[in-house]
Amino acid sequence: MFALMFLSVGQKAQSQVELEINGGYGFYNLNDLKSMQTDALSAIGLPNIKSTETFPNHFFYSFAANCATGHKSSAGLRFSYHTTGGRNHLADYSGEYKLDMILNGYKIGAEYRHLFLSKGKLEAGLQCNGGIIISRLQVNEKFKIADQNITSAGSEMKNTGFFVEPAIRVSYGLFRNLELSFNGGYEFDFTDKLRLDDEKTNVSADWSGIRASLGIAYGINFKKDN
Repeated sequence: MFALMFLSVGQKAQSQVELEINGGYGFYNLNDLKSMQTDALSAIGLPNIKSTETFPNHFFYSFAANCATGHKSSAGLRFSYHTTGGRNHLADYSGEYKLDMILNGYKIGAEYRHLFLSKGKLEAGLQCNGGIIISRLQVNEKFKIADQNITSAGSEMKNTGFFVEPAIRVSYGLFRNLELSFNGGYEFDFTDKLRLDDEKTNVSADWSGIRASLGIAYGINFKKDN
């Protein structure tokens, strides 16, 4: 009986698939990393050194594939890529010092949508996705004295955490099976401390914050006539 129910849902889900590509803007917490950058600024002990980038809010990209699970609902997967970074820098006639900290986030999660408004080509509904986020922080330090270059080997910190992102989704049909979408929501991150060579540090990569994105979605109908 359960097998028959599963097959029935699977057949319904396969009747319509929607592929969506999004580009958006993210507001990030990242307070631990900003504090670490400030500490590094003080520790180097060079006069006039400044932070030229301090893990700013930044653009992100995502891709989703959803299958219809009912007349007003769908479910699927979403992949997202986020990036930001910090830089401490000083340069004059005698040489240069530069500390780069590049943070990348890779998200994969399940997504569920429910439609609550449909008027002509305009649709609106609720969307929620959640899953895992992999964060990688690359730290590279460079010294340059006159014509000589001395570059450190650098290091990488990483961890894996969890996220939940509820949002509102509004879409407008452009052509048959093609629509423009807007997603706006808030991401909640649940992350542990970053690890350096399997040792836990005292900083975390908290990507929590507001998300807003625009996307293009294309629907593919696989339904077969009986």
